[in-house]
Amino acid sequence: LRNGAREAVAELSESYKLGLISNGMSPFQERNFRCLGLASLFQSVIVSQAVNLRKPEAQIFHMGCEQLGVEPSEAIYVGDHPITDIQGAKDAGLLTVFITTAQHPACPFADATCESMKDLPAIIRKLVNTLNPR
Repeated sequence: LRNGAREAVAELSESYKLGLISNGMSPFQERNFRCLGLASLFQSVIVSQAVNLRKPEAQIFHMGCEQLGVEPSEAIYVGDHPITDIQGAKDAGLLTVFITTAQHPACPFADATCESMKDLPAIIRKLVNTLNPR
């Protein structure tokens, strides 16, 4: 778990519905997620093997939105892989936040970039304001 991720997720869960989409094996991924102690903060958890879909397929992102009761155009996807996470979510109609990694330090087509998890809540709030201008 990245430094500051636990705090960022807890803060975001106070204002937004949260979902998780993971390309991985079921039930292994679900158990790992529960062990992190954050599962109760998420209203939707989708593991690719359990639904026979994988990121970057648009359908897996649409399934997450459906489970959260939001339209893709109302959703923001946070991920650290330029293709499976960011391009997949963008192709499905979601806004995106790219989390930088040593392997993928940049993603120019993401809607926003996050280098430190402590900045994620502010980045999300800024993007939400673009969805719901006052």
